[in-house]
Amino acid sequence: MNTPAMLLNDPVVLIVEPHVHTARMLASLLNSLTRCDIHFAFDLAQAAQLAAEKTPDLLFIAHAPDQVDGLGFTRNLRASDWECREAPVVLTSAEPTVALINALKEAGVQEFLRRPYTMGGLSQRLESAAARMQRNEVIIPAVVEETREETLDEIQARIDRITDTMKLLHQALKLFDTDEAEACRVLLAQAEVLRTFDIPGLPYAAGDLKDYITISGELLERRRLKTAINAIVTVIADGMKSAA
Repeated sequence: MNTPAMLLNDPVVLIVEPHVHTARMLASLLNSLTRCDIHFAFDLAQAAQLAAEKTPDLLFIAHAPDQVDGLGFTRNLRASDWECREAPVVLTSAEPTVALINALKEAGVQEFLRRPYTMGGLSQRLESAAARMQRNEVIIPAVVEETREETLDEIQARIDRITDTMKLLHQALKLFDTDEAEACRVLLAQAEVLRTFDIPGLPYAAGDLKDYITISGELLERRRLKTAINAIVTVIADGMKSAA
């Protein structure tokens, strides 16, 4: 596995995670990729202090509403005067709900990583964060620029593409029990297509489906695939309602 480019210069990493064992596990995975200067925060007060003092290059922030509001902390980070306010944030959660996925971009989150962690998932998120850093992307939520309004034909064409993609997802799910390999090929292809649509939360939902198939390391289950597809459907429906 290639070492992510951003990890070649011993970055300062802040892990915000209420569970010591989970935090140590993530640190171990990071250190297996390369050497990092890792700091731990087990609550949001400690996280704020370390973010201001240590100026992390990268933050892993857990989101567990009953313990740590990772989204809220990220919003505060982006609005702060800390030197690390533009640093990449990888939000981690064991339950990527539709509401959470929809809120990621608005909060200023750059990447999402599902728990339990895998080396493949972690490496992909770091590569993506590295690419954005190298392009000097500003990840503080920006003011939406005015854009040309779509024509009716363009809107209908986009709706048709989305509809076709969703039909293929459901067909692949039906195929899963008889031809798992072909079903997964179709699902992965459609997940890539979905990531190109400009619908809030959709790239995360489609990426979650892709990650489950390719790098989760789990035995694939039809039930889990259906849950991921239903999350995509809900994100699309919410996005279409907002655009209406």
